[in-house]
Amino acid sequence: DPNFNTNFELTDFEISVKEIPIGKFAGEPLEIIEEIPQSEPIVPFEMQLDMIGEVQATQSRAVWWTSHLATTKIIYGTSLSEMVNVIEDLTFIQFHDKIISGLSADTTYYAQFYSTSKITGQTISSNIKSFKTS
Repeated sequence: DPNFNTNFELTDFEISVKEIPIGKFAGEPLEIIEEIPQSEPIVPFEMQLDMIGEVQATQSRAVWWTSHLATTKIIYGTSLSEMVNVIEDLTFIQFHDKIISGLSADTTYYAQFYSTSKITGQTISSNIKSFKTS
């Protein structure tokens, strides 16, 4: 019968068959009472491979990787006390790759990267990086 599951039990080396109804009525799908989310082990929230590269006269590239899906934020400026420029993307990603544009040629800049974990809400930051445009 298609409306019954068959469950085999081993009793004294003999097999007996029990029929177990599926749903309240024949052919009715089971009702889901509560979905229990799958929990995955939470790895520590870390930032790695953070660097400034491809420095040109008016732009450079900032890249880093996070161990959780996380937001992207870069704060930068021409001195440590004037890191007031912000690039921010609230999309949750693990590989962060942003172009810092509108820079002045032959100028030293300082930048720091930030990411906020989607899982824990924790925010982490890189060390402050310095770079000079060409």
